[in-house]
Amino acid sequence: NTDWMLEQASKSFNRDGKSVVFGHFIQSKKRYEKQKFKDMPNPLRVLLRSSIPFRPHDQVPIELIRTVDNFGINYKKLARSSSHHGFFSMNPDNDGVVRHYQLFHSIYENIIPSLSLKMIEKYWNSSAVIEKLNSGMLMLSMDGRIKYDLAVPSTGKVRLNFNGTQNSYKTVSLADVLDESKSIKYMYKQSVENKFEATKDEIFKDAIVLVGATAIGIFDVRNTPKQV
Repeated sequence: NTDWMLEQASKSFNRDGKSVVFGHFIQSKKRYEKQKFKDMPNPLRVLLRSSIPFRPHDQVPIELIRTVDNFGINYKKLARSSSHHGFFSMNPDNDGVVRHYQLFHSIYENIIPSLSLKMIEKYWNSSAVIEKLNSGMLMLSMDGRIKYDLAVPSTGKVRLNFNGTQNSYKTVSLADVLDESKSIKYMYKQSVENKFEATKDEIFKDAIVLVGATAIGIFDVRNTPKQV
């Protein structure tokens, strides 16, 4: 049972002081529908653990930041095994190509982060804060082991700077990870046919690890300026 194994791994990582961030789907509506916290669906209480503070608190530009009112979390026990969550939904441009990325959304007057934003926040051991600037822009600040400031349009959407095509990062099979062998084969760059090999410690030391399905049959693919 893969879900059960991931749940146990998540609990183990949390006990060891390591961070696990779970992803979820979101959907948006053109009209924002206000709803009190007590009326929210129970899964949302889990997601709001990862909400980002906004300053000043009473000036969240709800009318500008893309709003959502529907979402889907992974296996409930799996989601509840971690306090950190982020959405991974992506919307292409009008021509079907993904060039932009929503760093955060607003939901029920809370700011929820994308999976990428939450991952880098935890990897840097930082705390993200969003502030409203006089220019109308937003300032996303990270304050922790690494300090970082990024000016963001009030919509929360930024242009992507793609690192490359498919397999620009090392890719390994979950079955190989769970195998008792100390070494592991992985794909990288143009190594689809000829895989590289290294020890598991070499692969995962100080790394950000994304766990997800890659089968072409699930049709979870996106066109990018680098690869279609």
